[in-house]
Amino acid sequence: MMKQEWLGSYQSRSGLIQMLQRVSQRRSFLKPLREAEEDFSAHLEAFQDAFNHFYPELVSFVDQISEGGAFSSP
Repeated sequence: MMKQEWLGSYQSRSGLIQMLQRVSQRRSFLKPLREAEEDFSAHLEAFQDAFNHFYPELVSFVDQISEGGAFSSP
């Protein structure tokens, strides 16, 4: 995973599409993911809006729990 920089590849559209295609090969019920590029492109703005709404909430949550929590330094 680290050698192939999987997580870094997810920051690009082509990396996400490639990931969906790879996942679709792992299990037969996931085969429809092979065709996900069309849906991804059609709904990209909605995905971006959802992320832009969610990410600040995630950062805030981690900030709150990291004060003396699992993410704080010893």
